[in-house]
Amino acid sequence: MTGRTATRAGATALLLGGWAVLLRGLYLLPRTTVPEYDLEAGGRFAMSIDVYLPALALSLLLLVVGPFVVLRRHGSIGGVAASATAAVFLGWVSQQDALQSYVPDLDGAILMAFGLVAAAFFLYLLEIVARPATREEPSAEVAEDGLRDPV
Repeated sequence: MTGRTATRAGATALLLGGWAVLLRGLYLLPRTTVPEYDLEAGGRFAMSIDVYLPALALSLLLLVVGPFVVLRRHGSIGGVAASATAAVFLGWVSQQDALQSYVPDLDGAILMAFGLVAAAFFLYLLEIVARPATREEPSAEVAEDGLRDPV
């Protein structure tokens, strides 16, 4: 495994780890027992459409994109897009007040997930910026008149 592939693999592991923290927060953290914060049938349906369904769709997308990001030569560009998408979705989830009240410990999970996703984003950017520029060197010297000198 080359250094660049290892960097992309580490960034992808951070991205998927941050996503797993978010999913754990959404599905496995304890719910509140206070009756006024309980999501009623309409609120539960709205939360399912606004948060839970997109989380599942993005999970499938990340699982499909992950191996391509690691194995492709220019996969870091896809990694930047995937981590930016995850960060935007984390911001969306953090703005859902009814969900925050229903799952009180979700703020910590979102903060931890955002830290991991941001680290992945910057690793992908670092890999893009550090990519050496490849230039073709002429195989023979060019004379002043534009013709190649025989060597």
